[in-house]
Amino acid sequence: MNQLQVIALAGLLFAGKSTLAKLLEPELKLARFDINDIRLWLFPYDAIDSEKDRGLDELQVRASWKSLYALTDSVLEAQKSVILAATFSRASYRQELFKIAAKHDALVKFIYCWAPDEVIISRVEDRIRESNDPLNPRSAAAYFRVKARYEKIIAPDLLELDTSQSPQTCLAKIMEYVHC
Repeated sequence: MNQLQVIALAGLLFAGKSTLAKLLEPELKLARFDINDIRLWLFPYDAIDSEKDRGLDELQVRASWKSLYALTDSVLEAQKSVILAATFSRASYRQELFKIAAKHDALVKFIYCWAPDEVIISRVEDRIRESNDPLNPRSAAAYFRVKARYEKIIAPDLLELDTSQSPQTCLAKIMEYVHC
């Protein structure tokens, strides 16, 4: 990996982005930023219902994305590649990332993480049973609402990764992709 890279794991909720980014971090020895972690760092005590309080949710989302971009810009400026985990659900989110990468002559490697709906729903249900995480959807219905408004990723050299495979299989595919 000679050229600077932004390795962006994108996809719907519970697609495995964060899990794979955590596995990738020690393999590549790169900084890793997760939009969910950033939001929790910025707003640690603000458990809000994103469906009921859209205004506050949107403010927190915007602040989280600004922070993700600033961190990415800083790491690239230091001549280091970076791993990102975020939905990148809107084309504007991806366009901003491409602008930051271009500023540093960095290559963006998008990895679209997905799994069949039944796998995602099972993950949602497991997480609800295990956690009180305020950022997680409360039901399968919340997942489908987000899915309905997700803007398809169009990016050069996109890797589409079915995360219903084992994490080790997914990690091997990512490693091959980022080293090609």
